[in-house]
Amino acid sequence: MSRALITGISGFVGRHLQRQLASLGWQVYGFDVRAQSENVFVGDLSDHAALSNAIAQCKPDVIFHLAGVNKSDSPKMFY
Repeated sequence: MSRALITGISGFVGRHLQRQLASLGWQVYGFDVRAQSENVFVGDLSDHAALSNAIAQCKPDVIFHLAGVNKSDSPKMFY
């Protein structure tokens, strides 16, 4: 069974990708700022330790990077 880690799993595209991969028999994990379902690690991508921990625990075969900011009052958030 293949394992995937999806950053931004609670977003529009992340949710759809999660369902599609699960329907194909993949074991799907997520990394997001909010917990959406089971197998989701909660954290910010700028937190290297949290992201490294998630990768070490789920040992993904592939990582889909879908996390991002689409609006913010702080321009630094887009960086």
